[in-house]
Amino acid sequence: VVWGSGSNIYNYVTIRSFSHPDNDPQGLAWDGTYLWAAGSNQKKIFKIDPITGTVLTSFPAPGNPRDLAYDGTYLWLATDHWILHKINPATGEVLTAFTGFRAGGITWDGSYLRVTNRNTCTIDKINPSNGSLISSIPYPSGIVSVSGLAWDGNNLWVGAWDNDTIYRV
Repeated sequence: VVWGSGSNIYNYVTIRSFSHPDNDPQGLAWDGTYLWAAGSNQKKIFKIDPITGTVLTSFPAPGNPRDLAYDGTYLWLATDHWILHKINPATGEVLTAFTGFRAGGITWDGSYLRVTNRNTCTIDKINPSNGSLISSIPYPSGIVSVSGLAWDGNNLWVGAWDNDTIYRV
């Protein structure tokens, strides 16, 4: 596996691995203590101990998962029906749902949701309190299909299916 492209290639060592609880993984989030994983085969969200890989709990996903994010309090799930779901991780209850986002990736930047929008080929900045669009930036040049999105505190990282490349934007 190569991470990056051109002269920015990063090597890494796997520290720990374990099987995903679903054979079609569709999102991963970290809450500071536990991993949260979504799977589209079982249509569930799993809370996982990162040391042992043990599933501590699970609950049904409100749709077919595409990606998962954690905002410091709540889980956010993007589903294939163009819906973003705000979920209480303690109960699995959907607290809010926003429609119209054909998301392939979702992340939390500390204040806003960032969502890849397959309809417009943009990365949208979304107000988490009402689902309104704040701003958009285009996908990297030549890219039409984005699968993953992450925020490192300063930059967005975008995974592209088109050319199997990860971009920092």
